[in-house]
Amino acid sequence: MVTGKNPPAYIEIDPWIHFYFHNPPLPRPYTVEWIGKIKISNAGQYHFGLESIDESSLYIDNKQVINDQSPNQYVEKVVDMPAGFHLFRLRFADRTGSTHINLYWTPPGSGQEVIPSDVLFLSWQTRR
Repeated sequence: MVTGKNPPAYIEIDPWIHFYFHNPPLPRPYTVEWIGKIKISNAGQYHFGLESIDESSLYIDNKQVINDQSPNQYVEKVVDMPAGFHLFRLRFADRTGSTHINLYWTPPGSGQEVIPSDVLFLSWQTRR
C-alpha cells in the first residue's frame, strides 16, 4: 500500500529482516518499510529486539512496539501476544554508512533468534 504522494522507488519481497548492505539498494538517505503479517502460534510474552545503524521502528497491530533512535544499539521490548495473525510493519531510515538492520524475537520457552520466514507473511493492506 503506497501511503505517500510518490510511489516506491524500489520494491522487494524479503523472507526475513536480517541485513547488512555492502552496496545499499538506493542512494542515501532513504527509508525502507517492510509490511505484512506475523503469525503467533502460542500466546504469551514475546521479546522483540531491533538493532540498526540508523533509526528504526517496529509496529504490531498498528501500535508502536519499538522506536530505536540509538545508532547501532540493540533495543528490546516485551509484548503480550495472543495467538493468531497480527499486522506487522517495520520502518528503517538509512542515513549513514555501514547499513544494517536486524530484527529478533524470543518466543515463550525459546531462545533469541532472527524472526524466521515461516511466521512472516506478505500483506498489501496492513493499516486500518
